[in-house]
Amino acid sequence: MSERNFPNIGIILIINVILMYVQFTIFTNIGPAASSSDEPIFAIMAFFGLCIMFLISVNFIIILIKSMGSKGFESINKAVAIITLISVLATMFQLFLLFLMYIGAFE
Repeated sequence: MSERNFPNIGIILIINVILMYVQFTIFTNIGPAASSSDEPIFAIMAFFGLCIMFLISVNFIIILIKSMGSKGFESINKAVAIITLISVLATMFQLFLLFLMYIGAFE
């Protein structure tokens, strides 16, 4: 593992940990409401949160597998960065939908 690539992966891992915390917090608030509400937006938000958590988990697994082997580490940076970018954008979109949901835009 080269010294040049390690800080980039370290920053991406920190971003993924923060994203996972935000997703668990959102899912903790949305999950119980999805099972007791008749509104489909709660179920959609819970499913969307689970999809993002799965994407972040796959990202962690890719980083773990590729960091065990020294060769091919440079090629994984692009895939990990793309998955992280998709996760960040999806989380921002989910937070925006959550804001709209709480102010009553979907009623």
